[in-house]
Amino acid sequence: MKLKVGEQICPLLKGKCVERACKWYIQLSGTNPNTGQSVDQFDCAIAWFPILQIEMAQKTNQVGAEISKLRSEVSKTVIQAEEAPSELSKENRQKPFKELG
Repeated sequence: MKLKVGEQICPLLKGKCVERACKWYIQLSGTNPNTGQSVDQFDCAIAWFPILQIEMAQKTNQVGAEISKLRSEVSKTVIQAEEAPSELSKENRQKPFKELG
């Protein structure tokens, strides 16, 4: 149930919402993380807070997943780099000194 304009109670003023006269009354444009629907409307910043928290949590999870992928790739590269010199030195031990130059 949505309240009519002027019926919304401001948690800061403890009275009727003054809407655009308030610095906390902001426009939010983007996509609702719950529904995926496009959002472009004005409302109290305090009312937007739960939606913004959900969006921030989703982005944090995405960043964590990307960091995990990067860590895995770096680990593979480090292991390959550590193995490469030992294989190279085995090959060099089998060749005479003059052929190394």
